[in-house]
Amino acid sequence: MTATTVPWPELRSSLETAAARFDTMVAGADGDRSVTGTDWTVHETAVHVVTTIDRWTSTARGATLDVVPGLQFGKRMAEINRREIDTPPSDPDHATGAVARWLGTVPDPTATLHPWGLPDHDCTPVHATGLLLGEVMVHGLDVARTLGVKWPITAREGIAIFDGVLQMLPVLYDGTATNGRTFDIDVRVRGRDRGAGLHCTPDVLVVSDGSPSGAPVHLSADPVAWLLVGYGRQSQMSAALTGKIVAWGRKPWLATKFGQLVQPV
Repeated sequence: MTATTVPWPELRSSLETAAARFDTMVAGADGDRSVTGTDWTVHETAVHVVTTIDRWTSTARGATLDVVPGLQFGKRMAEINRREIDTPPSDPDHATGAVARWLGTVPDPTATLHPWGLPDHDCTPVHATGLLLGEVMVHGLDVARTLGVKWPITAREGIAIFDGVLQMLPVLYDGTATNGRTFDIDVRVRGRDRGAGLHCTPDVLVVSDGSPSGAPVHLSADPVAWLLVGYGRQSQMSAALTGKIVAWGRKPWLATKFGQLVQPV
């Protein structure tokens, strides 16, 4: 299991603060307004954020989801998201309430959880909280862009989200995109004290702490740019042209493979 960078008390506080910011912004918006770049309205986006956090609370309590790792994961999650939005709870509450339920369910940050209820994969509440911070920050950005208001994301938040997503990558991995090859990718997020190794094979992805020796491609990424590219809110090309993501090594073109290897959350 990969180690995390941001201490648990700081991560808890970041998620609580982000949820409060999100609720305040949504409360002042027209819930029926379409959110730029998505198929959802502001209200539907808010429901999605709340139900996603509550879904993690349920899996922390032992629930499972009808999902499978790999190629079909994105499709299954899209179906679950749509079903939850179409039939929300009678009182969907707010993100702050969902965060309180989540944090109340996982007081031990070192506990072992199974992401999305998949028994063959594990993470800790720290990893999952980083992932949930990503949900709030990215969907908050969607709404903010729609409303024309500012929605700052700090480098520290980007690093916390990277730590969380990193542990989940094997669930999201689509090995068919390797075209039968095996290779390593060295990812170095700026401001993080160590790199991360992605050992990509036709069957599985193995994630490790530290930069792998002899990797054919190395990536240096601004944490916020990595977040936006990873969640499809910025193109990889624009991040590269501005120096936010830089690739080098014997086979730098393998950097473009990353987006094909990982299904969207």
